[in-house]
Amino acid sequence: MQRLKGKKFLYLTEIFHPASGGGEKATYEHLCRLHQEGAEITVITATPDYIDSEHEYPFEVIRVADPLPKSEYTRADLIGQAYVDYFHRAAKVIDIAKSYDKNSFDYLLCYGRYGPLAIGPNVFERVSEYFKDTFTIALQYDPIPTLGTSWKIGIDRGWSLTVLGSPVLVETWDNVSNTIPVVPFITREDLPGDTLVPWEDRPYDFGFINPTHHKGFNTVLKLISSMPNKKFLIKPGGYHHSVVIDKLEQWFPNVTVGGWYESMNDFYQQCKSILYPSLWEGFGMVPMEAASNGCLVFANDHPIIRDANPDFPIFIDAYPEKVTDNWFTHFHKVPDSEKHQMYLFAAEEWEDEIRDIFNNPELRNKHISLGLEAMSKHKVREDTLWNAYIERLLTL
Repeated sequence: MQRLKGKKFLYLTEIFHPASGGGEKATYEHLCRLHQEGAEITVITATPDYIDSEHEYPFEVIRVADPLPKSEYTRADLIGQAYVDYFHRAAKVIDIAKSYDKNSFDYLLCYGRYGPLAIGPNVFERVSEYFKDTFTIALQYDPIPTLGTSWKIGIDRGWSLTVLGSPVLVETWDNVSNTIPVVPFITREDLPGDTLVPWEDRPYDFGFINPTHHKGFNTVLKLISSMPNKKFLIKPGGYHHSVVIDKLEQWFPNVTVGGWYESMNDFYQQCKSILYPSLWEGFGMVPMEAASNGCLVFANDHPIIRDANPDFPIFIDAYPEKVTDNWFTHFHKVPDSEKHQMYLFAAEEWEDEIRDIFNNPELRNKHISLGLEAMSKHKVREDTLWNAYIERLLTL
């Protein structure tokens, strides 16, 4: 069913590299789904073409020229450089967008710093003023309502529609009008085959993805120290680079840092369990992917994670409520000594819960079985929210 046949979309984004992380992947799958609905899509991005020049997209992707030679940068550094050259690249994206006729598009989509989190040269304002008769759609997968005033101003800029990654976010964004939830899609490529590695045969006790502060990396570090007989597999995010990550294998004999995986299913099926002590969450896609691969999932009792995955995770309520509500303020305003105590306490709580589950095969198998059943429920939710979104687009 091609409900958007004949509709033209212009999507502006700073980073267009689906392998980079959850938000980038979610927006890419969003565009693919629009394309399946018959939409004609043009992407203009500041990410240079040699980031993923071998990838074939089903729609037009226009990338800014980049003066920096590829040989000087690693894959991670290239994405980082996009942040350094923000203003220069943003101006190029604006110039490319304005090379089109003013009536070329029906919808203008923006994401991240080129949209709801706009800073510096406001790409949304300058381009939407040019395409003044175009409906504006903000894609935002991060829970922003408790962040700083400057970011809040960027969110409520008069969008025709703001797309959020969780119904919980829609309920909490009382200061932003015209919001609708569209959960990130989990595609067939994200799912494992028919045969799973038996749980007992998996070499690592715990896996952890994207070791950054807001994903609970400090809690995981303390778990690594307190559980020296357990093996941890750490997977860096697609564009995050940290000296700490590079040193983990030297500091801890029970840690392996994973590299590039053609399929994340290969990562998950090396792990008996996935740790997800996330403090700042837009949807909680990792628990769903992990569960479909037969992993136990230990997760922070975060309202967004619970909303997306209510049945199968082992939820652990070990952080102060104010931190889960507003991690950003906590991270920047609370002294390091208080953070240390918080993460230490959390790790102790997590260790106790993990030990209890590992020592209870019946309860462990129950959670694994619930996880394997969760995907069918999620797909129904995907379709329900998507259909409501298409109906809203067509009635703007």
